[in-house]
Amino acid sequence: MMLSDANNDRLADGNGDYNGTTLTLSRAADDQLGFAQGSDLQLIDGQVMKGDTAIATFSQSAGTLTITFLAGASKADANAVLHQITYSNTGADTNGTLVKLALRANDGKADSQTVTLDVLITNNTAPTLDATTIGNKTYDTHGTVVNPFSNTTISAGDIGQSIIELTLTIEGVDNTANEFIVIAGTRIDLASDGSGQAGDYHYTYTRNYETGTLTISHEVGVTAAAAQTLVNGIAYVNDTEQATTGTHTITLTSLRDNGGTEGEGNDTGDLAISATIALAINNAPGWQNTITNPDATLYYNNGTLSGYGEYVTAIAVSEDGKTLLVSGSDGANAGGNSTLRIYSRDSTTGELTLVQTFIQGEGDNPDTAAMEANGLGGITTMTMHGNDLYVAGHSGDATTY
Repeated sequence: MMLSDANNDRLADGNGDYNGTTLTLSRAADDQLGFAQGSDLQLIDGQVMKGDTAIATFSQSAGTLTITFLAGASKADANAVLHQITYSNTGADTNGTLVKLALRANDGKADSQTVTLDVLITNNTAPTLDATTIGNKTYDTHGTVVNPFSNTTISAGDIGQSIIELTLTIEGVDNTANEFIVIAGTRIDLASDGSGQAGDYHYTYTRNYETGTLTISHEVGVTAAAAQTLVNGIAYVNDTEQATTGTHTITLTSLRDNGGTEGEGNDTGDLAISATIALAINNAPGWQNTITNPDATLYYNNGTLSGYGEYVTAIAVSEDGKTLLVSGSDGANAGGNSTLRIYSRDSTTGELTLVQTFIQGEGDNPDTAAMEANGLGGITTMTMHGNDLYVAGHSGDATTY
């Protein structure tokens, strides 16, 4: 549909000047006529604003909408306003009812013919969301920002509706530390419950054992395009500098619009869009001290220390107790071949998990899981200075160290 007036269209160097032109749209008192934001136009306090300039007044009463264009409103502006009018029905019209709206224009001198617009009443349709996920992403460098979702497409379900809420879950958060979900540029700590503002949005985060639930809402709602930008901008970041393993699965679970549930309508779309992040951080650990007589209650591995069968020659533990370093040899009295192993420690249970193994060698053999490092023969002691680890030992000859 196009609004046109031969006299108005010739004004303003052919751009049209619709100052004083009025649009009237009406049917019944239970019709609600509104305005969809967009095209640099927004409805503020009964005026349609283009940037900082009012180009029309917008008022409705008893089911009749009246729009009066102001000075500076071009033909393009007038048609943009016409195309952004929205309709909803709060009456008893049932799903499938066809209603007829009457539209009339007046250029200040004469009325146009009345145009009848047919509108089919339907129940509110749930919004939909589709997105591309990163699948199963290996996260191996602390501080890296990863976006689980991209190419998001959202439909609010019905014309003129807005998105007011998005919910997602994060699995595997029972032992998180220095890990965050980023929403609209705001970091949300996965280790503890919290709520607050993230840009224009409000968020609430709760954690129940290994599952975190994050709800993001907007009081008046945002356009589908803005919601798409929100989802594409969701990010995960891990700031821990210790060896870290585990898996986080981030799932978009529901999307809600402002259409309500009256008349058996549905305002919430159920989602099941998941991305998995596998943690494999193996940064240089910051060892605090050397322990020659470790407390038996400090370490626990449910029986056997995974991957270990040598004579222990030295033990070191990180300051936060989350990383353990063990050196040993396959011969008594530090004889034979030495091995250096790094374990991550569960801060809740004390359970140890093997993260990395180093053995003596001058090249990294791709056929072995262990990493080769020259100078690891006959380790007898270890010491840390800052983030650097120093090992000392012998070559197998008692006179040579």
